[in-house]
Amino acid sequence: MPNPGGLPPVFLERLQRLFPESLYGEVLTSFSVPKDIALRLQKPGYSREDLAGLLRKAGLEPEEIEELPFPAFFVSRETFRKLQEHPLYTQGTLYAQGLSSMLAVLVLAPRPGEKVLDMAAAPGSKTSLIAYLMKGEGELTANDTHRGRFFRMKTILENQGYRHIRMTLTAGEAFGRREPESYDRVLLDAPCSGEARFQADDPKSLGFWKMMKVRDLAKKQKRLFLSAFSALKPGGVLVYSTCTFSPEENEGAVAAALKRIGSAAELEAVSLPPSVRVMAGLTSWENKVYPPALARACRIVPGPRTEGFFILRVRKTGPWRWDRGFADEEMA
Repeated sequence: MPNPGGLPPVFLERLQRLFPESLYGEVLTSFSVPKDIALRLQKPGYSREDLAGLLRKAGLEPEEIEELPFPAFFVSRETFRKLQEHPLYTQGTLYAQGLSSMLAVLVLAPRPGEKVLDMAAAPGSKTSLIAYLMKGEGELTANDTHRGRFFRMKTILENQGYRHIRMTLTAGEAFGRREPESYDRVLLDAPCSGEARFQADDPKSLGFWKMMKVRDLAKKQKRLFLSAFSALKPGGVLVYSTCTFSPEENEGAVAAALKRIGSAAELEAVSLPPSVRVMAGLTSWENKVYPPALARACRIVPGPRTEGFFILRVRKTGPWRWDRGFADEEMA
């Protein structure tokens, strides 16, 4: 099979081992075929029928995403260009967000009145959906460690009317020690190599991909997972997600963290809409064996409407705090 856009041979070889032959061709195609745009309601006050009617009246042809618990639609890229001039979009009623990204928030399942942390929040798409689902009730913290991304996120969320969100600019690793056992739910959409975002016609999208970078990111992801889990109240839920295929950054990072945590963590099954094609989490990769419970995680298979994504949900079943230094975890 030809190499689309000169993607790194090592990356393609790993991808071929990760996906079955029946899916590999479609996964390759996903790097070169533009996806439809997913839109969701950002400001309450409209029903699905109202929104669809307004869009059709404007000459647009939305396709409803019926399986989501809030109004959402797919539109073609050509339609989206027209929609960007419509008041529903310019005034922030509708918001463009990838379907896989929305699903990570639905797996988190935030509720009004809870205390929730989005640990690596920028650019804020998931944060704004969490805020929408919390209906302005409870306490939501959006954190990021990159100054530029943080202030862009702050502007976006405030322009959307979310001025009640607590926004912090700090290392995610700090939460586990500064605010231990404080949150009902934590979303860790971890910094990753972004393999699912590679574009065959854009060499810059590769981001200088190398296996060394993958391994370094996996170490950071482990530390962030430990911090996120420490910040959870007993009984709380942590969702770990990435937009990369790399097992080292997904099952590998989580398995290393779970080894530290022990019996205080229970992995729960991830349930997604039937129309979304998924693969179960891996229980082994190369010479590594992972806990059998990691099969409860899922990989979203990239396609014309879904981005490649990894999602895992874990519940904290008892007290556990991370009080070790970064260097200790680097050596572990």
